[in-house]
Amino acid sequence: MKRLASVQEMNTPAFRAVIDEVNEIGRRGGLRVVESTTKLWEYPFCWFVINRHAPTGARILDIGTEISPFPFFLALQDYNVTINDIDKKWRGYWTRAVRELKINIDYSISPSERLPFPDSSFDVYLSVSVIEHIKFKGDALREAARVLRPGGLLIMTFDVLEEDYGMIYPKEFGTPLTMKIFGEVFERLSFFQSLEKDSSWNVEDIPDFLKWHQSTKSIHSYVTGGAVFKRNGLISSRVTHLDSITQFFKMLYAYKMEPFLMNSSGRVYRGILRRLKS
Repeated sequence: MKRLASVQEMNTPAFRAVIDEVNEIGRRGGLRVVESTTKLWEYPFCWFVINRHAPTGARILDIGTEISPFPFFLALQDYNVTINDIDKKWRGYWTRAVRELKINIDYSISPSERLPFPDSSFDVYLSVSVIEHIKFKGDALREAARVLRPGGLLIMTFDVLEEDYGMIYPKEFGTPLTMKIFGEVFERLSFFQSLEKDSSWNVEDIPDFLKWHQSTKSIHSYVTGGAVFKRNGLISSRVTHLDSITQFFKMLYAYKMEPFLMNSSGRVYRGILRRLKS
């Protein structure tokens, strides 16, 4: 199951009702309030899939939560929610939201490429506009397969860049997908299968959504998509102890050392420029 975001869907009473409820939770919990971002489509898209296919009490893992109100909305619908992010700075927001909303949510801090959960821990793996920010997408998807039980759902939304439509994607936002890359990578994963028989992409919705998105901010010259996969029975686990060690150091460099080195070199470069100009 795959779909591009649609302005027509986004403006329906059903989609707007979900956003109103999610935003109310955001306000009460001191979390994000969605007004003019692609989440106006993404949150309802994910909710309607979860509501249809995941029974009350299902174990849901939300990846890259930051201050999203959506997993807290899910917890208030009686789902068993765990939130995860690579940055521990969000933990204070989560603690406050749990207290204000009077709900129970588990949370952890780790990269999505190396999750601290046992195999088959969850019924739903939820990734809302996160995959474009992940450095090692294949590792993250393998981890998604590992922590999902057989028959569990991978629900994801993602930024889409199609240069033939005149789209431009800011480099600082990460690495977006194209419809072709999606087909080559995500639809051929051996441990996932599409939830429903896929039709072609609804490309007829691109012009209107792109126009709307650009109206929210000039750099928003791209669109958004969503997809749902079902976990099959093929095994996806960490292969060896050595593989785990290698993965640990890869994450350490990518998310800790590399940003530090880039920031340090940037400060040195800016210092040299100031000296040259003085």
